[in-house]
Parts: sequence; C-alpha cells; structure tokens
Amino acid sequence: PPVPLEGTTWSLKFLQDPQDNVVATATGTTVSAAFAGGTVTGSAGCNTYTGTYTLDGDQLTIGGLTVADGTKKTCDSPAGIMDQEAVYLANLGGAVRLVQTAGVLQLLNADDETSLAYGAP
Repeated sequence: PPVPLEGTTWSLKFLQDPQDNVVATATGTTVSAAFAGGTVTGSAGCNTYTGTYTLDGDQLTIGGLTVADGTKKTCDSPAGIMDQEAVYLANLGGAVRLVQTAGVLQLLNADDETSLAYGAP
C-alpha cells in the first residue's frame, strides 16, 4: 500500500548538487522531512528546520524555511555536512512538484528535475 505523505518521517537518500549531479547523502548524516498540517519539519543533517507547505494535486510550494534558533550550530563532521545542509535547504525551498510512488518521495524543481529523493523508513 502507498505510504502516506503526512505522518511519515521521510529519510533523504539523494539530492541534486549545484552542478546538477544527483548525489547520495553524506555517510553518517540523517536528513529528514515530515509533512503535517501545512508544516514541514525535519533534520537538515546538522540543524533542525521548519517551514510551511501547500500541496495542490502534485504542485508543491514550500516557504518560510528557518533553522530552529535553539539548535542552530555548525557541525564539523562528517566533512561537507554544512555544504550538504545548505544545498538541501535550497532544494527544499525550490521544490515545485511532488511525485510519490509507494515508499519513494521525489521533490522536483522548476526544471522538472528531481532535486530531492526520500525513502520511507
């Protein structure tokens, strides 16, 4: 059966880097997204974040992404984690379409390219 969008904590598996390459998340990092009642929350790898979302069919709008002030920090390990976090948050904010197939959730950008790919736990 399909995995519900809301009520599932989605685990990021791949993201599109600034050179348009699809890369796996850095080893040792956990990046997640949970959608519920118009709010998206999760871990960006080092910091937690929150934002708003609207979904109209498969059209997705995400806005107001902020890193939680109480937990905002800089992580040194693994190497590149802060770069990955910045790319993740930019891709999340730039998502315009959602494609969900069973336990896979893809967020697509304005060029209709998969910028983030998640798996259900």
